[in-house]
Amino acid sequence: MALQLTAMETPEGVGIVFTRVLDTVKLGLVDEDETVFDITDRTYWEKTKASPAMLALADQIYEICRSFAPNLIQSYKKNYIGFRLNNQPFNFAVCKPHTHSMWLEISLPQNDELDSEIAAQGLELLAYNRHFGKYKISLKAADIQDHRDYLKTLLKQAYDNRS
Repeated sequence: MALQLTAMETPEGVGIVFTRVLDTVKLGLVDEDETVFDITDRTYWEKTKASPAMLALADQIYEICRSFAPNLIQSYKKNYIGFRLNNQPFNFAVCKPHTHSMWLEISLPQNDELDSEIAAQGLELLAYNRHFGKYKISLKAADIQDHRDYLKTLLKQAYDNRS
């Protein structure tokens, strides 16, 4: 940010007027909620991106989310499967199915306690994206069965933070 200072003389004395002449611009990747991403469909994902088994994991995450947010719908984008609420992007979490695993990215602020919880659950924490504020967790079918309640807790927290 850049400010221009101008001294002004008034009957009461000299004063300073601050004028903003340049504001900061956040550089980087486009936020995933913006509409510049191509809209695709499930067929696109089945043919080019993921195995049917990994798409089924994305469906299970969707069903977990619908248990606390029944109006959510899946939104198939070129690079991820997100959510829409009231016909608007609502990506508190996104699924990125691959051939042999699926990455679940959950929008939560990072803290040591949550890092430890995720590790203690036996989930594979890949990274934390500070730019977007997302935990990236690699999931397999057994992970969703074994940790369904914990995943629901994380997803609900992210949903509530976004609301």
